Amino acid sequence: MTLELYTGEELIQKATTRDLELLTELWNSRWEPNKVSPNLMKRRITSGETIIVGYEGKIPKALLETVLIFYDTITIPEDATFDHLTNNGTWANLPYRTGKNEILLLVDVSAEGKGNGAELITKSLDYLAQHTSLEHIFTVTPEVLKIRQWHHSLGAEETDFVVQKARPGYRGSLKFVLPTDNPENVRGMSYSKKVLSLRNLLSI
Repeated sequence: MTLELYTGEELIQKATTRDLELLTELWNSRWEPNKVSPNLMKRRITSGETIIVGYEGKIPKALLETVLIFYDTITIPEDATFDHLTNNGTWANLPYRTGKNEILLLVDVSAEGKGNGAELITKSLDYLAQHTSLEHIFTVTPEVLKIRQWHHSLGAEETDFVVQKARPGYRGSLKFVLPTDNPENVRGMSYSKKVLSLRNLLSI
């Protein structure tokens, strides 16, 4: 079964109390020691930022949370820790709102079920190509080699943008993390060229 994506007002109307509980369980299982509640998850979905949920039938199975920043240089700010970037996970009163460049940051990808994470990213990039004019799109990816390789396989490019201690206490999954990894740091990986190529295909 493939994922059907919902975002914006459609997602707000679709997400039931049980959906919010399931999304909360999914997020909390992926991003310890950070935790959210169903009420906080609802605040994120209704924040006005681009939050995309992939449903498998009637069950939410994948979640992409993003933040749009405005910054004078095309980079990820060095102080853009998870807590600062998202205002302690609330997705409210966000920083970086006065720069000249619009930059979309893919903050969290949370998914369960084989292939659902990759499908969520692929379809979300299609959505961004079709429904936005954004030129600068980056992940903020834990410094874990296998996760970076996964993003690379989906079309992302490495950058030199690193935020130190962006997720204090985050350890990642033992099956992914190597002794040489540093999952508390995040590295920017760019999907900008990927989205541009998708957008160009739409114009043919």
